[in-house]
Amino acid sequence: MTNRNLRYSGLGLAVFTAGAIAACSSSDPGTPSAAAGSGSGGAHAGGAGGAPSTAGANTTAGSAGTGTAGTGTAGAGTGGTGPGFSCANTKPTDAVITDFSNLVANPTTAGQYTFMGGVLGGTFTYQANALTLDPTGMVLNVKGNVKDYDGFGVYFNTCYDASAYTGVSFNIKGAVGSKGTLNFRVQTNTNTAIDAANSKGSCVPTDPTNTYPDCHPSSFDIPVSAGGSVVTVMFSQLTGGMPIAAVTGNNVVGLEWAFNWDPAAGTAGSGAGGASGGSGGASAGSGGKGGAGGASGGSGGATTGTGGASGGTVGGSYDANVTIDDIKFVGGPPAGGAGGASSGGSSAGGTTSAGSGGSSAGTGGKAGSGG
Repeated sequence: MTNRNLRYSGLGLAVFTAGAIAACSSSDPGTPSAAAGSGSGGAHAGGAGGAPSTAGANTTAGSAGTGTAGTGTAGAGTGGTGPGFSCANTKPTDAVITDFSNLVANPTTAGQYTFMGGVLGGTFTYQANALTLDPTGMVLNVKGNVKDYDGFGVYFNTCYDASAYTGVSFNIKGAVGSKGTLNFRVQTNTNTAIDAANSKGSCVPTDPTNTYPDCHPSSFDIPVSAGGSVVTVMFSQLTGGMPIAAVTGNNVVGLEWAFNWDPAAGTAGSGAGGASGGSGGASAGSGGKGGAGGASGGSGGATTGTGGASGGTVGGSYDANVTIDDIKFVGGPPAGGAGGASSGGSSAGGTTSAGSGGSSAGTGGKAGSGG
């Protein structure tokens, strides 16, 4: 698979500005740099001038009073904690991120949707108007012609600390090109370029117009089949992020799925086709009975070569059609699991006391084990 560095990861974030899901908006900002403190110079008035002598008296004029200039210490200002925005460390209230039953149209970004309730956020796509999102039937259908670096995803309105979980799962199926894979990515606040419009990101890129080399999410290739399946990606499987490769789930701001795209995919095929046609022409010429026939075969080879070149112009574009559902965090402790084990142990301990107590305790132990 040709998995090109996707400069449009940031685009997903840019789309976040739109309403709730194409624009993440509520990450807690970092502490801003405090303005330098100021201190005014102290003032001290000079002494009053001596009083003039009374007329007619032979007295000496009073000397001018003197005063020491006051001093003031300049105030000191404390700088901020660093550039960008810190993670709000919001804990997910549920493992379910979205089952797409709670989508409403984004009022400010046509073709995108926001989540109402649960994990707040919305949807985004990389290229404007290239992919169509359809949430009909409590699933999200994404389709269009992939002819550039493209993909889709969901953003969160806050930065989540999901480190109590070990990964993400989702149900996915469809057609994603000849490679049969998508590149799944977990967006983290640390690997997101500073986005003042959406109050997200703490990564400082060398070139603000091309943030990918310095700031991009870790990823993992996933299979996508026509029949579909539940795919689970562990945080530990995600690699290649900048500036931090590892993902622990502690500062998640979004998820994305990138399509494979190779603009040179059609060119190699065109060259091979042309050569094959020429070979056929030579074979006809050696047939002997008609040299003209051989020439005609050669002409056919040239035509084949032209067709191949035309294919190369189209490049690696293809029609994609993906359906995704039930996105959730996985690997968290099951509710009440620890309590069940504790209860079972206590009940089993009671079996040594009395026959009736033991019977009751045994039942309790069984129930605890089930918990």
